[in-house]
Amino acid sequence: MHAYLRVGLSAYDDRERSDNLEPKASFRFLSKREDVVVSNTINGGGSGEQLILGTRTSGRQEKVFHIADFSHLLLPTVNENCIHDMLTQIPIPLATIESGIKQQISTYALDAALLCQERRARFLEIVIYFTFQYVGSYEEHRMSSGLDVESMLMGTVNDGDSRGFRRVPASRFEIQVMKNKKFDDEDQQQFSTCMICMDEFVKGVLIVKLPCTHFFHWQCFFKWSKNKNSCPICRFALPPPPNWD
Repeated sequence: MHAYLRVGLSAYDDRERSDNLEPKASFRFLSKREDVVVSNTINGGGSGEQLILGTRTSGRQEKVFHIADFSHLLLPTVNENCIHDMLTQIPIPLATIESGIKQQISTYALDAALLCQERRARFLEIVIYFTFQYVGSYEEHRMSSGLDVESMLMGTVNDGDSRGFRRVPASRFEIQVMKNKKFDDEDQQQFSTCMICMDEFVKGVLIVKLPCTHFFHWQCFFKWSKNKNSCPICRFALPPPPNWD
């Protein structure tokens, strides 16, 4: 079985504060485990890809840290030390922290803080998404974690508790009328990564923006909406198809 760590970053700020007080800042860490069951054989007689047979997401966790002194984010060394202290309180291996993730988050936080200061924003929230992905065959998953692979392959989803529930797609009409646009510099300030495929957005690519204001690659969300009617980040629910029970 192979283990992977995917990291996504985004930042939000409130514009135009009218006083001379320093803005408030916080870091929100969101983590989850994703088990992916793949076929034992290579797809297409040697195309180099294995078929994905099922996925399950579990172990969702959230931890928020409030920064007492905003100026710490503007000092690269202090900034990195703050990030390190926060990461050591998140359930990820120390080796992973030192592998470059700490520097990646620190650099992103510094850029976001400088932009926040330039805009005279009142508040800055930096959100870090960790996805621990475990990819293996039916037998590997069953032997290593006792995963209920049968339920996964039948389309049952389990979010870390004992309740199984069906996948509910989004209404096709809702998807068709949803706002879509080309990714631009303004969007870059909110999200830099599509949280479905984990690829960075490229300027000019077509994205779709949900009512909750989160946005994704158009093609990524179209595929996602065939199985789930909720936002991948905040779980804002879209209407299901008519007569869906």
